[in-house]
Amino acid sequence: MKNIWPILFLLSVTVACNSKKADNAKGEALLNAAELVNNPKQADGTVSKDTSEYPIFHFEEATTFDFGTLQEGEKVQHKFIFTNTGKTPLLINNAQASCGCTASDFSKTAIAPGEKGWVKVIYDSYNRPGSFQKTVTVFANTYPNTLLLTVIGDVQSK
Repeated sequence: MKNIWPILFLLSVTVACNSKKADNAKGEALLNAAELVNNPKQADGTVSKDTSEYPIFHFEEATTFDFGTLQEGEKVQHKFIFTNTGKTPLLINNAQASCGCTASDFSKTAIAPGEKGWVKVIYDSYNRPGSFQKTVTVFANTYPNTLLLTVIGDVQSK
C-alpha cells in the first residue's frame, strides 16, 4: 500500500502538466485569432499602428433599418450590404445579437478591397408586441474593430 502514493503523485503531476499544455494551446489559438482581427488599439487606448491600411465598412444604406409595422409572430430579416473601401481584405470574426429574439449571419470569407459583403439580421416577433430596437455588434479586422447595426419596428398584437 505504501508504494501506491508515489504512483498517484506521478499520475497527478502528469495530468496537471497535460492540462497546462492544453491551456497553452488554447491561449495560442486565441492569440492567433486576435492577430487575425488585428485591432491596433491598445488596452490603454493608444493606437499602435497606422490605421490607413485597414479595411473599411462602407454600407449602401444606413446602419439602422426600420421594419415598420409587423404582426405579432412574424419573423423578418434584413441584409445590410457593404463594400470594403479599405486597402486590405475585410474579415468579420463574429456578429453578436443583443437578445434571443434577434439572430445574425454574415459573410464568412474575407472581403477583398472593392468587393461586397453582408450582415443579415433576423428578428422574431413571436410574443413580443410593442416597439422594438435591437442591435447586432459586428466584430471585424477594421478600426475600430466593432460596428453596431440596428433594427427597429413596431409589433402589433394578434
